Amino acid sequence: MAENLLLHNEMDTLIRGALAFVMLGVGLSLTWKDILNIFLYPRAIISGLILQSLIIPIIAFGIISFFDVPKEWKIGFIILAACPGGTTTNFITYWFKGNLALSVALTNLNAVLSLFTIPFITNLAIQLFTHQHAIIRLPFGETVLQIFWVTILPAAVGMFLRYRFENLSKKLESILKYLTIILLGTVFALKFFRGGTSVVSVTDMYRLFPVTFLLNLAGFLLGYLSSRVLKLPFKDGLTLGVELGIHNTTLAFLVGSTLLKNDILIEPALVYSLFSFWTAVIFSYLMSGLHKRQNPGKSV
Repeated sequence: MAENLLLHNEMDTLIRGALAFVMLGVGLSLTWKDILNIFLYPRAIISGLILQSLIIPIIAFGIISFFDVPKEWKIGFIILAACPGGTTTNFITYWFKGNLALSVALTNLNAVLSLFTIPFITNLAIQLFTHQHAIIRLPFGETVLQIFWVTILPAAVGMFLRYRFENLSKKLESILKYLTIILLGTVFALKFFRGGTSVVSVTDMYRLFPVTFLLNLAGFLLGYLSSRVLKLPFKDGLTLGVELGIHNTTLAFLVGSTLLKNDILIEPALVYSLFSFWTAVIFSYLMSGLHKRQNPGKSV
């Protein structure tokens, strides 16, 4: 049974510290007014929660039904789809000037909501693909505490520094914006090389890439296109695309390797972790460029 949301070794502390540092930099760009506006105009956040918790898993079941892959991969793929975005989505939204307050709110609310949705969706996948039943429980208290220490508290400290020391915060923000790229690169490397005892062969990577890439692409398109249907601002559409396109692979590692004790289940998440950050950067860059061309003279 897992005692912590992240796997148990010395790298956990390093990863949590790096992510907290990223959130400190994110907080320097936030104000309390930004957070308040998210809940005063809740269409974006409500749609984001529904899309991640309900629509993305349904799409994932549809995608995997077209591929002839081992049942363990199918279950692992569904687990990955059920895991919401993590701190990485906040950073990408911050870098490309999306709705940062929306990103932070969705990351944290979806993380809490996933404590209930992931066990249900995972068990549904196990029953569908193996005709068996499994009891999955995520550590509620540990997860809430980690959300507080790694995301909420650092972001709040950053917001406080911005409020009290605005000029200093702007200088720190410009420095941290580039430093966090190095930190996130380190985090992704650690997450891949410590994901479990399973080593994905090159052949398996080729087989898993089309499946995981389709999930990645579906999230980007669903988030952005849904914002067009709901007539949300461009920043909200960009943010929703990033939030739905990136999934928390560390959480997928926990469910597959630690709770279900099957390292084959985490192989889709391992392959996904290799490219999802970069495809999110490309998506954000292309969408931002398209918006600028369609709206010359206006900021993103």
